[in-house]
Amino acid sequence: WKTWRLTSFAEDGVETQPPFKFLTFYDDGVYAVATESDLITGDWTTIFKAGWAGLVLNPGSAHEVQYQIVNLDEAELRLQTWQDAVQIDEGYEPDDSGCLCD
Repeated sequence: WKTWRLTSFAEDGVETQPPFKFLTFYDDGVYAVATESDLITGDWTTIFKAGWAGLVLNPGSAHEVQYQIVNLDEAELRLQTWQDAVQIDEGYEPDDSGCLCD
């Protein structure tokens, strides 16, 4: 499975310097998010509906986060979510060099 490095970040369409963040998905349904200060792990799943694809971190828990998968191919993962009425757009590129998530 693949590790993704955050390369673009925007809040309500305003781009800012992306924070240090790596997102790794494992085939057993576990994910890891590495930031400058934390390593967070949990379960992940996907949802596919007509015209909509989603990623759910920590499904069914109090810490569940849902993202719309805007684009996913070998070179790019683009996610969108909402936090307190603010649209968050995150763009990732594949990069296995920076995450020690094993």
